[in-house]
Parts: sequence; structure tokens; C-alpha cells
Amino acid sequence: MTATNEVERCHRATGLQRAMVLASLKSLQRAVYHQQLIVRLKKHVEPVTFLEAARICLLRHAGFMAHFLLLEDELFQRRLKIECPASEFRDVADLDTFLAEDGPLPLGRNQPAWRSTFLQLAPDDQVWVWTFHHAICDGVSSVPLLNEIFAAYDELRADREPSRAPVRPDMLDHLGWLEKQDWERAKAGWQSRISPGETATQLPEVRGFFESRAPATQTLQRETVRIDTEMRAALDRLIVENDITANTVIIGALAVTLGRLRSESRVIFGAMREARRSSIAGAESIAGSLTNTLPICLDLPENVSVAEWLREIRREWIALRALEQCSLAQIMEWTGLGIGADTLPILLDFRRATLDARLQAAGLGERCAVELRQANDLALMIGGYEKPALQLEVVWRGDRVPATTAELIARTLEFALRSFAQDPQQTLGRIEVVNEEQRATIETAALARYQLAAPRFAHALIEEQMSETAGYTGAGQLQPFDEL
Repeated sequence: MTATNEVERCHRATGLQRAMVLASLKSLQRAVYHQQLIVRLKKHVEPVTFLEAARICLLRHAGFMAHFLLLEDELFQRRLKIECPASEFRDVADLDTFLAEDGPLPLGRNQPAWRSTFLQLAPDDQVWVWTFHHAICDGVSSVPLLNEIFAAYDELRADREPSRAPVRPDMLDHLGWLEKQDWERAKAGWQSRISPGETATQLPEVRGFFESRAPATQTLQRETVRIDTEMRAALDRLIVENDITANTVIIGALAVTLGRLRSESRVIFGAMREARRSSIAGAESIAGSLTNTLPICLDLPENVSVAEWLREIRREWIALRALEQCSLAQIMEWTGLGIGADTLPILLDFRRATLDARLQAAGLGERCAVELRQANDLALMIGGYEKPALQLEVVWRGDRVPATTAELIARTLEFALRSFAQDPQQTLGRIEVVNEEQRATIETAALARYQLAAPRFAHALIEEQMSETAGYTGAGQLQPFDEL
């Protein structure tokens, strides 16, 4: 159902948008899914003109000029009939301080979920920061937006008027198309893949779980999966000879890793998809959040060769295109899939190219350098890129996942990839990714690497939690409950 009684162009948000916005609203600091696109300019620009160029471009995209509206547990994205919020120019000395103090975004307050700030750090050091909620923009949209902003800036500097026409199709066109879909065929497709009562694969258990807990912090920690030049070359040959992709190989390696560590012959984990090809015509160029999370369900047959199994994974990945617009909530309702938490415990986010590589391909490498800082609500994610060189890392939150678990997954992924590269004709049953002695060594090394904080008394923990409450100023200045 389309909500059109209040304002023109109001559509139900995607399932992933809903999950991200609700996670932000539940967070005390509301910094969850808070993104900061940091654009360091290599050539001097006129700040006011650059901010105006950014304002013009952001205003052209309905997905950026919309806010979220929660009605009876349904989330809608509604086009705002207001001008862009004021952009800000600031003369500051320290970028990291600004980024740390960059406050929560206005969700559900009749404002777009973003901010535009130009920072003059020094006479020859200029940075534009676009702070936005992940629910309005995915990784695909950032570089085309920058390209558009620089083009508009050049027009303004040349005393020409850049285009202000709305860009179509837009995010709200995609949402309107989604509302008209008949999900019966997709429902049958997911029911054929997931049996009633199945549960997503959980994180592997490690020795000394409680001893390995890091101090409670939402800071993301990272562990690189080592892929040397020789392994990359062998994996490239495997990819070419079997007409598969790097994404296929990474999915297979993660499946083997989880299967061996959990002693299971079937695994289910999450994977991010750029769900654009199956949407409306022109969706590849929509500025918005069209990415989706889908469960990947794989058997680990012992008597099938690695190469043959990877080819089957590739066929399944292509087949999922017809099902990729379904939300995780729909899939769980149709199949009874259990996930054990608010989201899939293990998520793979593998991209074709790094942000820097995409920047270079767009011809913007001489004009700026870009960094994207993210804060999400995921416990553990395996992230990586195919270009400019295959890279992979395990990313986790220290307050939700033991460091030993992340280390174990990273090292086992490395062993799985190496095994694929060395002999793709071996059967899956012959792969011994990590034996008990290797596992014990990995866990012991991880425990030694991460220093533990001294135990704290209960009153210190209570004080820490209370300090996160708005308006709390210390144990000596307690407030009535209704004022907290």
C-alpha cells in the first residue's frame, strides 16, 4: 500500500532500510549506521561555491531529499517539500576531533538524514564531509554523486547554471515499483532453498570465551586475511578456467570455513547484493540505498570437486537475481528461518573495487582523496574487494565478538583459499582447513595479542551506563526518572 494521503510520493521503505533506521532509533547515541564521506580536496576550491554545488546536486535526488516516517510499525520514505538544510563552513584545526563530535542525524524530524560541512583545516588543506545515514545511500552511489558535484562546481565557476532538474528514475520510483510486486514466485523460490525451522550458522565457539572478551566498546576491530602474490595468481587462474568470479571463490571459502569450524555439512550466512539489475530500468544510476542482505544457503558435499562446487555456487548466485528484492523479514516469515538475533550472525560484503579504485576510474583521482567511515550494528562481517588486488578482512565489534573468534575465522579463511588455489580438483571432503593443533595455536596467539582490561566493580559499570543517558551529569546529581 502506498501512503499518499499526506504528501505526494510517499512509499514503504525496503526491509533493509527499515532495519537500519530502527537500529539507529534504538541506539542511545543514534550513531548506528552513521556514515561520514570524507573528501580531501587536492586542488583549492572556493568553499561557498563548492557547498552550493553540493546543495544543487543533493536536491536533484529524491532519495536524498526524503525523510523517514514510522506509521503503525511500517517505515515509509517521504519526499520533503522543503529546500536543502543549510550547509556549514567551519574553520577548524583537527579533522578527527570534528568527526568524533559530528552528532547524530535527524531521523523522523521532517529533515533529510544528512549534513554537508566544508572544513578549512589550513590554508592549503580543505575537506568536505558529507554525513549521512546508510539507509539513504549505499556504496554504489557515492562516487557518481561526487562526479556530479565537481561538474556542478565547474559550471558555477564558469558562470554557467548547472542542471537543477530532478534525476529520474530515483529511489522513490524504485520503492513504488517494489510495492507493486507479486511475491508468490519469490516466496516459492526461498521455500525451495530453506527448510522449515532451519537456523543460520552461528559464530564458531572458541576456547577461553570469557577470558578473551575485549573491554566493552563499539569500536570496530579488523583482522586481515593474508593473500600473497602467489595465491592471488593461482586464484585468478581458478576464476578464469572455471568461468566464475572472485565473489564466488570468497563465498565458497567462507562456507568451507564455517562448515569446518562448526562441524556442519550445510551453512547459512548473509551476503550483501547490489540489487539494481532486477529493479526498474535505469536503476543502475539511482542515487540511494538499493543494496540488500540475503541468506546464502550452501551444502558441503564431500565427493564433489572444489571447481565443480564453485561453478554451482556461481549458478546459484545468478539465480538469486530473481529473488534479491525480498527482505530478510519476508524470507524469515516464509521459511521460518531462525537467525538468533536481529540480523544474520555472519555477513559477507564483497565488492568489485575499493572506493579509491572507483574514484580513479571516474577520473576524480587528481581532484580529491576519499575515505568512508562507518558505524553499523553488525557483530561480525567479512569484507573485501576484487580490485585493484584481491583483499579480504574480518571486521567485528569488540563488545559483541571475542577477538579469538575473529582471528580464527580470518586464519581459517586463509587456509581455505590456499587449499582452493593449490588443488581445485580435490574433493571438498579432502580439505582439512585447520586441524585441532592449528586451531589451538591460533586461539592462544589471539589471546596473547589482545590485552584485557582489569575487572571493574559494579558501581563503575552502572556509572558508565548512566553516563550514556541524556542529561546525566554524575552520581552526585541524580535526576527524577521522568527527566532522564
